Amino acid sequence: MYFKLITICLSLLLVFSACQGGDNEATAESKTEDQQSDSEMIRYTILKKGFNSEIKEGGDLVIKNEAEFDTLWRDLHANISIMPERPEIDFEQEMLVAVFMGEMPSTGYWVHLDTIYATDKNLIVQATTNTSPDSTSEIFDIPTQPFFIAVVDKTDLPVQFDFRSAEDGPR
Repeated sequence: MYFKLITICLSLLLVFSACQGGDNEATAESKTEDQQSDSEMIRYTILKKGFNSEIKEGGDLVIKNEAEFDTLWRDLHANISIMPERPEIDFEQEMLVAVFMGEMPSTGYWVHLDTIYATDKNLIVQATTNTSPDSTSEIFDIPTQPFFIAVVDKTDLPVQFDFRSAEDGPR
């Protein structure tokens, strides 16, 4: 009886683990059809993501040193009275890639990091953006600034951002 209970618990734990989503750490097991067969999937960790970044201008960034990160962290939390402690990044080994959509007029906008891979010429950061809120969802007239910041292993390869629209359908 005890053995059966342990077996059931372990099976449930396995199923639960397999169902867990999220993108705090990710590697892709399969490559999208756009990716070249000679590309290498790159592990990344989401450092921070959300809808209120205090960064009003859209853009993508590659951050390779402490000074750039200090500026970004300060800008990210410009209107917060108590700034959260900045995470430690080992810029000898790591760098940051970030995407900011800029200020959007309402809720319903988002950006999602899909994958990062390296070719022999570039580091490719693929992201999906929702630039037109779903008309079936409740939308609030509250300005938002969707963004993500991810940590990746440092590279000298040029970084290329590849954006897809959520309206284009599944990838």
